[in-house]
Amino acid sequence: MRKNKVTVIWGEAIIDAPGKVTVKASKTEAPKGALGPDSYQAKHIILATGARPRVLPGLEPDKKLIWTYFEAMLPERMPKSLLVVGRARSGSSLLRSIATSAPR
Repeated sequence: MRKNKVTVIWGEAIIDAPGKVTVKASKTEAPKGALGPDSYQAKHIILATGARPRVLPGLEPDKKLIWTYFEAMLPERMPKSLLVVGRARSGSSLLRSIATSAPR
């Protein structure tokens, strides 16, 4: 996302006018590096409706070796290899995003 100059803003958003958005605090913790509640202006705005990661028993996320999509959105550093477990659009979207932003 950084490569494409996308800024992640975490919270509940309302579009006030073309190019203007107000974001209120969310009930869930924001991923590291995401901006929070405020008023924002941008030429292009994408509102993501959200998703909830499904945790596999015995593979609980530790934010270091086992990630959810929260950590994958803004990783501190990209690992040399990565296994993506997901279903349908969530897994394939995450994989595509990582593949296009990872250094070759």
